[in-house]
Amino acid sequence: MIEIVDAANGEKVIRYDGRLLASRFNPSQEAREWVERRREFLGHVRTVFVLGAASGHHVAELVAQTEAKIFVIDTQEAIISAAAKLHSF
Repeated sequence: MIEIVDAANGEKVIRYDGRLLASRFNPSQEAREWVERRREFLGHVRTVFVLGAASGHHVAELVAQTEAKIFVIDTQEAIISAAAKLHSF
């Protein structure tokens, strides 16, 4: 079951079968840090494959930080749909 809940900072996070799919405190900061750890890699690619849509914060950050094409792969279409509704990607 998918639920949309608030993180501590007020951002929306997906809970799937009782499990949060992003930080319960600051999902955007978590996403920025995730992208920052991949900065050198992102400067050398034209396509990025992301395994797991989660709450979509990391995908939204990738969209903001790279010109590469981004493909998101997830086994649950409902999670991808919910994440796309939370973000404008």
